[in-house]
Amino acid sequence: SQKPGVTIRPNPFTSAISISVTTEKETSLEIRLTDLSGRTIKKITQTAKKGISIITFDRLEQLPAGVYIVEVSDMNGGKTYQKCLKNE
Repeated sequence: SQKPGVTIRPNPFTSAISISVTTEKETSLEIRLTDLSGRTIKKITQTAKKGISIITFDRLEQLPAGVYIVEVSDMNGGKTYQKCLKNE
C-alpha cells in the first residue's frame, strides 16, 4: 500500500503549519506533531477523501524553537514522517 504523501508549509514555521496529505483512496488518518523525544504535542484523527486533504495545526507559538516531527498514519499501516523547524 502507498504511504500517504505529506507536505508541510510553511517550514520553518512560527505559529501554525498546514499539512497537505495525499491519499490514494478514502482512509482514516492520524496526524501527530511530536518533539524529537517522541512526546506528542498535538494529535488529530480524521477521514481523508481520495486526493489531497489539508490539516492545520495552529496555536504553536508557545513551542520552543527547534525540530519537530509530523507523523501521518493511515488505516492500512502506512506511515510518513516529515521534519519541520520551529523558529522563535
